[in-house]
Amino acid sequence: MPVLFAYIFSFFFLAPVHHFPPAGDTDLNLHLNSVYKRYLDEESLKKNILRYTFDRKMDIKESDEDGTLKKQRKILQRVYQLNAKESRSQLISNSKWEDGKWEDVKPEENKGDHKERKMKFEFGDIFSPAGRKDYSFELIRQDAETVVIGVKPKKPDTDKFKGKFWFDAKNYCLVKAELQPSDLRMGLKSLNTYIDLKQINGVTYPVKIINKIYVSVFLIYTGKIDQVIYYDNYKFDVDDKSFDEVYSKLK
Repeated sequence: MPVLFAYIFSFFFLAPVHHFPPAGDTDLNLHLNSVYKRYLDEESLKKNILRYTFDRKMDIKESDEDGTLKKQRKILQRVYQLNAKESRSQLISNSKWEDGKWEDVKPEENKGDHKERKMKFEFGDIFSPAGRKDYSFELIRQDAETVVIGVKPKKPDTDKFKGKFWFDAKNYCLVKAELQPSDLRMGLKSLNTYIDLKQINGVTYPVKIINKIYVSVFLIYTGKIDQVIYYDNYKFDVDDKSFDEVYSKLK
């Protein structure tokens, strides 16, 4: 019974912060304020970023506890992003490996072949003044290039994450993150998420997300799932009419 976890991250930032806090224990709040300011500026800017596309490629491997590959799935989609909150995807290719051979997945096979659990992760919730009441923060490293901040909920929660965030020391754009649930759901032995991001025209977008999942449900399913999601081919100069024609036909 394979379980596929897909995360939707709200990680888009803009607007540089021009000060760089000096060293010292009191600097942590200055860093947190700078990160949150960038988040707010980015949220404001995203309202004007409309009708763009990108490719999303997923590679999902399912193996047993010893690491022997049992199944693999490769999916390529072109995503049409209407605005900051609305998008539709066009399936380009979908294939699976099982019993030693590759084959295309028919549309009617998509529903039952793998399950997808979507959990929304709002980055700004953690670094907001209100959100900070529920988290503990640690300034792990600070140098001329990078600020690394550790985050952990004060109370373990299956819907909250702990981990580390890497920020550019000059403008506080998010460079990468490593996350784990602060508490595990029943049957989930471990879940580690690794995120790489890049800036395009001053805006931060995901490049790659890796989920390494270990599931063990007594007498039902035990195994490991490695999911890698690549984001590529961002295009922001899509003609409005051409975009709308395709978008209206997708679900």
